[in-house]
Amino acid sequence: MKIEKRVSRRRIVSHPAAVAIDCSGSVFCECVMMDVSATGAKLVLSSAEPPNEIEIPDEFILVLSNNGHVRRRCKVSWQSENSLGVIFVE
Repeated sequence: MKIEKRVSRRRIVSHPAAVAIDCSGSVFCECVMMDVSATGAKLVLSSAEPPNEIEIPDEFILVLSNNGHVRRRCKVSWQSENSLGVIFVE
């Protein structure tokens, strides 16, 4: 049996998002948020680049709306070939 380590309960979603390097909102790569909780999320990268060539910074802005007004500052918790887990930072 797998022991759950999350602080908050997660919800399964499929929400388009984008990784932005800085507060200006310039998009680094697009992604899909696959699950979310009050403290973090799982993202799947949807870039044209081969997954092992994408270097996501340790901290970034996750843009969650088309107009860029909904966003969260994130810190990478884990990363695999084409997905990553993030912790929301205040």
